Amino acid sequence: MVKKIRTTLTNGLRLVVIEIPDSKSLVTSYWTKAGNRIDPNDKLGMAHLMEHLLLKKTKSYPSDFEFGQVLEKVGAGKNGTTHKDWLNFNITSSSKDFELTTRVLSEMVLNPLITKMGFENERKVVLEENARRNTHPENSTWDTWFKIFMANSPINCSTLGTVGGIKAINLSDTLKFWEQKMLRKDSILMFSGGVDSTTIHNLCEKFFGSHNFGSDLDVPTYDYKSDTRIVIKKNDAPQTNMIMSFRTPGGQIYNDYYALLALRGILCLGWSSRITQRLRVKEALIYGSGSNLQRYFDIGAFTFNLGSSKDKFSKMISILCEEIVKFRDKGITEKELQFTKGFIEGVTSRSIETSWDYVDWYSVNELYWPENVESPEERLEKLKRVTKEDVERVAKKYLTKDNWQLAIVGDVKEEELKVDL
Repeated sequence: MVKKIRTTLTNGLRLVVIEIPDSKSLVTSYWTKAGNRIDPNDKLGMAHLMEHLLLKKTKSYPSDFEFGQVLEKVGAGKNGTTHKDWLNFNITSSSKDFELTTRVLSEMVLNPLITKMGFENERKVVLEENARRNTHPENSTWDTWFKIFMANSPINCSTLGTVGGIKAINLSDTLKFWEQKMLRKDSILMFSGGVDSTTIHNLCEKFFGSHNFGSDLDVPTYDYKSDTRIVIKKNDAPQTNMIMSFRTPGGQIYNDYYALLALRGILCLGWSSRITQRLRVKEALIYGSGSNLQRYFDIGAFTFNLGSSKDKFSKMISILCEEIVKFRDKGITEKELQFTKGFIEGVTSRSIETSWDYVDWYSVNELYWPENVESPEERLEKLKRVTKEDVERVAKKYLTKDNWQLAIVGDVKEEELKVDL
């Protein structure tokens, strides 16, 4: 039976261990709130650059090659991820190598070696990554959506930051960011896999417990109000891509969330969903469709991400709006609701198996809202209690004519689009 055990080290740092009996794998990770949201306004991209720098070398492993070898000799690998609201460093390994991974993670987080040459080289790499991102249509569509969805805030760009922001960062900035923003008591250590929580707690005391972490991080929030409904980024690619979004609450799990899960399932999740059946099967306007419930620290969104050829794009938008209005104004059937509950239960059950699956499920809630963390079983139990009336209520509440925004990347004109909600 999988167990999640939460403890606190003597210095106040929280530790979460997910024991997965008989698992041969292990994820060893450190999570901090110092993501893209914490970037200085004139130096956007700081958190992401720090992700790169802390993965390079440490005082005990002063070369990139040596730092790579210490893990790779046992088949382990290190990585990091920068998000709007968090930054993490992680090591994936065999569960038997837990002592090595704990020690190496502590080196990475507490004793990085950031030299002037290493800083300059990695900043060049980040600028190349930024340029590469702009060549991918899907990435470009999300970045265009951020511009409109998170308007009037410094985080309305990619987590990679801006070219100007990256170039403005100096070595001194990175050292201050690491010490003042990343090493805070409201960060967490998370282990997931075939390990014992008591053993891991003792190891973390040894490698992390003597460090003096700073007070909780002050996480900024923003007012994203904007009158702009549609933003179009022109390009001449053969396919035009879009994200349509409806604003929802951010922060911790809220009461409407479970009804929105069901709404998403009926409308745009799986081959038999309404939008896939209409746009893919009946009209043959798209190849694939996507839908997400995005949840950030201070705002959320229900999104549709679709794409079609330029000549079919306007028709696709019109049909999408038609299906949304039909859903909102005419409601659903009990059969649809029960079907999607079964679908979501099956998808959730088969998606939470590996060490990383459990980290993905628990990490952000443990970082930000530890008092409101639910297991997969608890969420599914709450989903079972969602009624037809609940789904119809949230559809009328969120899928409104005053609550949508549309980001498009492609060769289309706004006057060609019919967005009738």
